[in-house]
Amino acid sequence: MTFDDAERLVVDLYNVIVINGRFVAGGLPIAPQADPSDGLLDAVLVPKRSAAELALLVAEILLGKHLSGDAVVFRRVKKISVRSQPGMWFNADGELVGNGPTVFQVLPRALDFVVKQR
Repeated sequence: MTFDDAERLVVDLYNVIVINGRFVAGGLPIAPQADPSDGLLDAVLVPKRSAAELALLVAEILLGKHLSGDAVVFRRVKKISVRSQPGMWFNADGELVGNGPTVFQVLPRALDFVVKQR
């Protein structure tokens, strides 16, 4: 992985989560401090762990405490490039989108939103 074309990381991972919001899978707070308006992506990398360690990590995620320890690798970046050996499948909101080397990046003002003011 390469973060913002600067930091390079080589690590065995169980999962790679690149997100612009706080929640995945119907409400799991995987990136509790994420801000969709900050121009950054939150990258949560889950290293390969034993089944027992993964079970503990799930509990930490449910409590929103997983970023405070060393159970995951966390970065807040504008761009992340991912290359895997062997290749891994990527999905966007549950839909498979490819399995080759992939780049995730923020594209400022790429979408227009209508937001109701409170």
